[in-house]
Parts: sequence; structure tokens; C-alpha cells
Amino acid sequence: MKFNYKITDAGWARCELESSNQQFSFEASCISDALKQFLEAILRLNPDIDSEFYEDETECSWHQEPGLIEWAFNISDIKSTEENLFFTVKQYEDDSRKHRPFINMKLSCNYDKFVASIVTSLEALLTEFGLVGYSEMWDGADFPIA
Repeated sequence: MKFNYKITDAGWARCELESSNQQFSFEASCISDALKQFLEAILRLNPDIDSEFYEDETECSWHQEPGLIEWAFNISDIKSTEENLFFTVKQYEDDSRKHRPFINMKLSCNYDKFVASIVTSLEALLTEFGLVGYSEMWDGADFPIA
């Protein structure tokens, strides 16, 4: 699973996911700090990072004006070299969630490989914008360094 996160315009980003046979693209607006929330959800799955706040299920949401994307993650046997990260992505037409999602997919991959792909994407994002440029493009939010 490959992860790529790009800022496409002031206050807008695109997340691209690529599995062995599928490609997906999701937009996020700066209404929520999408990248920070996503990273926090991913990192809380790893007990080696902070065992006090470790969870085996996490979630986060991205606003799209007016749409909403919900990510739900589940980890099993983090030490495994096989697929051990399972997640769903649901996309709604608006953030009320009153209707069924128009995208509802389930994906799986290896946690360590997914995190490596995320880090590669974040390095490219920093190279392109820098810390100040990221903040300017993302409505004053700091780049999620921690």
C-alpha cells in the first residue's frame, strides 16, 4: 500500500492510496487538521511509540466542504511482516452522516510498510513547502512534526 499526501491548493490536500490493483484519491479541507489527525490515529496503533496511549482501534475524520471522510484503523500483531493493518474508508456527501456513504471500502496492508510510505510522502511535502510554507498553505496549522 502506497500513501501520498499532497497540498493541492491553499487549504486543500489530496491523499492518494495505491494498493496492488487499485488506486484511490481523497480530498481534505483545512476545516480539520487532516494530516495531524491521520498521523495521530496511525501512531496510536503502535505500542512502541507510547504504550500509555496505545490502542488497537483508532479513527479520524477529514472534512471536505461539505463532504466527510471517516477512517477507521485496526491492528493485529504489530510485529508481523504480513498484512496486519486493516482499515475502512467511508466517504459521505456531507458531514451530517445521515445518509449511507457513497464510498465504503476495506483495505489491508503491513503496518510498517504503510508507515514507511507515509514518511516518504511527508518528507516530499516538507521538501516542497518547508515548515513555514506548509503552515501558510494549511490555514496556519503547524506541520505535525511530533
